[in-house]
Amino acid sequence: SLGVVLCTVRQERPVTSLAVTPCGKIAVSGDVDGGFSVWHFAQGACPQSPSLRFGNPFLGRSTSVAVLKTVAHFASGHANGFVSLWSLKEVANFTRPSKQFFHGGRVLSVTSDAMP
Repeated sequence: SLGVVLCTVRQERPVTSLAVTPCGKIAVSGDVDGGFSVWHFAQGACPQSPSLRFGNPFLGRSTSVAVLKTVAHFASGHANGFVSLWSLKEVANFTRPSKQFFHGGRVLSVTSDAMP
């Protein structure tokens, strides 16, 4: 058995990356346009649309996202070499990341394992 599909959500742009919080209540998806969607799953309900959509086209295609263990931030990697740290609490500032680093080459993956 491969499991049971609990929920399927639809996003307008092609999804290139996805991360789910350890509790399974929030998911963050990245897309080809450098945008992100935040999905809230309340008490097992399947959302019809993201609770938050934002992005920065300058960053280019998202290649990877990782939700930090605190669930207050998530990291994103991009095809143009940037790694960004986003605050899920600063909704007004979603046009720019909290912190940003230039890796120098295409970022293929980010992880939250070593992040606070």
